[in-house]
Amino acid sequence: MLIAVVFGITSCTKDLDVKPIDPDDVTAEVVYSKPEGYSQGLAKIYGLFSLTGDGIKGDISGDEGFSGFLRVYWNIQELTSDNAKCAWGDAGIDQLNFGQLSPENQFVYYMYYRVMLSATFMNEYLRQTTEDKVKGRGLGNIWPDVQKYRAEVRFLRAYIYWVGLDLFGNIPVVTEADQIGAGLPIQKTQKEVFDFVEKELLEVQNELAAPNSNAYGRVDKAAAWTLLAKLYLNAETYIKEKHYTDAYTYAKKVITESSYKLQNNYAYNFLADNDVNKSEIIWPIASDGTRTQSFANLTFIMNSSTNGGDAAWKSAIGLQGGWNGNRGTAKLAELFGITDKASLESCPDKRAMFRMLDDIKMNDWKTFVQGVGIMKFKNITSTGAVGSDPTGTFPDTDFPMLRLADVYLMYAEAAVRGGGDVDATVPFVNDIRKRAFGDENHNVAKADLTLDFILAERGRELYYEATRRTDLVRFGKFTSADYLWPWKGGAKDGKATDVKYNLLPLPYQEVGSNPNMKQNPGY
Repeated sequence: MLIAVVFGITSCTKDLDVKPIDPDDVTAEVVYSKPEGYSQGLAKIYGLFSLTGDGIKGDISGDEGFSGFLRVYWNIQELTSDNAKCAWGDAGIDQLNFGQLSPENQFVYYMYYRVMLSATFMNEYLRQTTEDKVKGRGLGNIWPDVQKYRAEVRFLRAYIYWVGLDLFGNIPVVTEADQIGAGLPIQKTQKEVFDFVEKELLEVQNELAAPNSNAYGRVDKAAAWTLLAKLYLNAETYIKEKHYTDAYTYAKKVITESSYKLQNNYAYNFLADNDVNKSEIIWPIASDGTRTQSFANLTFIMNSSTNGGDAAWKSAIGLQGGWNGNRGTAKLAELFGITDKASLESCPDKRAMFRMLDDIKMNDWKTFVQGVGIMKFKNITSTGAVGSDPTGTFPDTDFPMLRLADVYLMYAEAAVRGGGDVDATVPFVNDIRKRAFGDENHNVAKADLTLDFILAERGRELYYEATRRTDLVRFGKFTSADYLWPWKGGAKDGKATDVKYNLLPLPYQEVGSNPNMKQNPGY
């Protein structure tokens, strides 16, 4: 597992050359004076996606786990969609469930500032690791390694700004070239953010490690190609430009120029030893039940989706939390043809890792036992062993941020949208379906590859993996009346919502304190 080693970063002062009086304070000058400081700094950057604070106080919120990247991003992607709803009464949960977030919503605040804070750490790493600085510290012998680290950090920064583009649209883009304290950030247009992310990815793809050759948990060329495919596939949504040929091209590169392969068993992608059964996972957020304990990663996703009063359920998951929060909707179950216990038990699609609750219909979103239980992620290995944390709180399971099956489906979608040869993509869609059903009886033909089919197949393959809101927006279904699900728009059976919700609002704190920022339309 990749273990994040957290080191301190100096606070802003008028004289940035001032050294701390306290010898226990750690500055960049100290950290980067030794070779190991560069790999430790890199681990800190990767850790931004699952860890917060230093174990005493959070970096954005006093509640460390509540504001972590994966937890907030997952909530925004999943709870606003047809996939899941949360029964909790925390402030802002209702708006998540309804897909109608306001500028005052705490999840809007956490997500926006998580993007910006992460970029700040990444920029500082890039400032401290230039060739001149590394060699000036007498560490020229490690420069080749540091070059690779820098490429990874630039990828991660491109990813975090892509998240900002996808969710908020017009955001600032601050880089290592911007001086600290030089002024308030300037808002960029969606086109400017898109162009920055594209440029960074096109440049770093040549500097990253060859596909599947880097240490587990770290990104490679295939990660850059995958994110480029995502960027281009959504370009028409972001900037009203069609880049489907580019999306097709980069998805194809992942398929033909890397050694990533579909895992034979779908469930193995989501077990406690998915760092061993990793052939399909292009980039994970790594977890370790004893060494990277966080309430912001899969600890949250798994415990919040488990019934604390059901010992058998907790045992099957391999965790003992049971927070009675998140569960799937009847609309998600419907994608698998599931409407009741009998149809669940007879469902031939092995991806339907559900548990029937008291009522599949969610008449009250605040009642956890309404809907369908989700048992996709487990803290149990492929051999049946329980994860390493003796308390049964923190999992060893890694979260797949980028996965090959997603690439297969992007490849097909880009082709169907006019970007490439649809015939060439059919075998890859069928590879996914053969794994799901265990035979070829459910294979599809070219004529079956419609956009409606692809959206449904993405729902079946990728539910609970923090992609659904983006998908629904791209397909024009997130706010429309022609695709409804429980509690969309605050109605039990769902209703259309204002198109403004295709973008999140900027947090009121940002708009109120920075005159350079203009609120998104409609808010």
